[in-house]
Amino acid sequence: MTRIFIMFILFFTVMTPVTHAQLVQISDLTPAAFYSQMNQALRASFADSNNTNSFEPLSKGITMSADADYIAYMTGLKNGRYGAVVTLYANRAGYVSKVTVASLDDDKNAFQANLLSCYVIMRAVGLTEAETQQLISNSNEATSSIWCSRSNRRIIFSMNKQQPNIAYMRFLASDE
Repeated sequence: MTRIFIMFILFFTVMTPVTHAQLVQISDLTPAAFYSQMNQALRASFADSNNTNSFEPLSKGITMSADADYIAYMTGLKNGRYGAVVTLYANRAGYVSKVTVASLDDDKNAFQANLLSCYVIMRAVGLTEAETQQLISNSNEATSSIWCSRSNRRIIFSMNKQQPNIAYMRFLASDE
């Protein structure tokens, strides 16, 4: 019996359990700090021009119920008459857990605002320029991901179409 017990302990000590990737918060920043990073990345992307694009002021937190898992904060990036809506979802600890971007996909200006917002978000979560370019180059698929060396987490980027003409992008993160 002792031998079986020792074998049992050795088996679980030596054999590393197989774990699956877990979703984690996409950033260690609060929504206000993340919003500031987004504006900083936006300004940096137009540093050599006179472009004055900036995100609309960040909304106050919106909850669907008192016990909701997330608090949503919204902003927008206009490009002409239309633009893109960016939603930052903060967990109960107050950090940005996921981010979505939505816009019309049949309006050139709105879709450009969507793509620019996505680029800025990639930079705000800590992706380097090379990591950002690699993630963008994989975007022919509905979902792509890349390991973010700065934040030590995998950034997952997915794109899909909602309704007949809404482009919807989502950013998540995992620990593997």
